[in-house]
Amino acid sequence: MNAKMHYLHMVNQELEELENIKRDLTRSYRGSEATKFMGYVLAGLVIISAVAPILF
Repeated sequence: MNAKMHYLHMVNQELEELENIKRDLTRSYRGSEATKFMGYVLAGLVIISAVAPILF
């Protein structure tokens, strides 16, 4: 009986951990303004590096 309760407790802990991971993965990301700006700069550089060989 004690082993069965221990097993159920372990399964319950694992389910709670999976719920926490799911919550972390599905929440929206709120980065700082600097992070957003750096993302736009990086996206611009990627686009320029893709278009530049075609133009020149």
